[in-house]
Amino acid sequence: MNSAAARFRPRDLVEVELDLGSSRPNPQWWLDTRAARRLLVAVDAAPHADASRVENDPGYRGLVVSVSDGRIIRIRRGTIEVTGETGVAEPIRRADPDRALERWLLDTGRTMIGDPEYAAVTAGFEQ
Repeated sequence: MNSAAARFRPRDLVEVELDLGSSRPNPQWWLDTRAARRLLVAVDAAPHADASRVENDPGYRGLVVSVSDGRIIRIRRGTIEVTGETGVAEPIRRADPDRALERWLLDTGRTMIGDPEYAAVTAGFEQ
């Protein structure tokens, strides 16, 4: 598999959605070129993880990243799952053990996320 850095093109569009699992629309935002590159490089550099299932919180189901090349990256509870990777049938699972990438990505959309939602999501980081 090629590295994300080698495959990243400045014209790649990267959209992030905070999946809250509620009846209200989920906050969404776009990453600028620098943030998109940082994200894709960090995902590529993250250590591989086992295929264990991550339980969802009914109020926070993670961050869903849609890349214009068709990849979907879901980051939640210290786990990164990449689907749509060219030539790879199964999802690629990686670890974000201290949730640093998840926290950083959440902060890129801070202006799009209401205070109650942000507080609820970040409170879960301490558990």
